[in-house]
Order: sequence, then structure tokens, then C-alpha cells
Amino acid sequence: MQIPVVCKDDSGNEPCIVLLDISEILYVSRDHSDRIHIHTRERTYYNLHSLDDFELFLSKHDFYRTDRVCIVNMSSVKKMDEDLGLVFFEDPPRKHAKFATVAYNKLRKVRDWIQKRS
Repeated sequence: MQIPVVCKDDSGNEPCIVLLDISEILYVSRDHSDRIHIHTRERTYYNLHSLDDFELFLSKHDFYRTDRVCIVNMSSVKKMDEDLGLVFFEDPPRKHAKFATVAYNKLRKVRDWIQKRS
């Protein structure tokens, strides 16, 4: 079994996401901020802790950060309301349908993405 983990180094390189085989894990610990550290023989990895970590992992799979608090599976979007800055996952959306918010400056990219898929 593999789990997604963040690999960061001290050289200033951008963090990356790798799939780590659990058989390589020697032990798991946490620090004072509750960040999980996953230790192997060669290095230490970190759990996906922040939205930025999840964005890095999911961006390769048709997910897009529509605003500072949402990462949306764009292949699941069925309808967009540009006036309200929302995307829906069903069309037409029911009264209590799930939705995600879209920042004003991301509306065009989300609209283009949806139109390209149609």
C-alpha cells in the first residue's frame, strides 16, 4: 500500500508529493504543531497537512484551486453560476446541493475548463 506524502528539503527546492510504500516506514512521529513526520531510512516525509499540500497532490488529477479555501474536482462540476461565483456538482442543482466557491479572478479559467469539457 502507498500513501501520498510531502517531500521537502533544506536546499530551497519546491516541495513535491510522492507515493511512499508503507513498508519503507520506520516510524511516525509528530511535532509540537501536530505535523506528522514519516521517517524512512533515507529521509523524513510529512503528511499532507495544508490545503497547499493537497493542491500540489491533486493538481495532477483535474483538481483546481478555485479560491483560497477550495480545491475542486473539475471533472465533477456540472454547472456554474458566475454571478454568485459557485460551481455545482449536479445540473440542475437541487435545493440543498453541494457547491464550491470560485474567486472572482478564477471565474474565467473555471468557465473555460467547463466549456472545454462539454
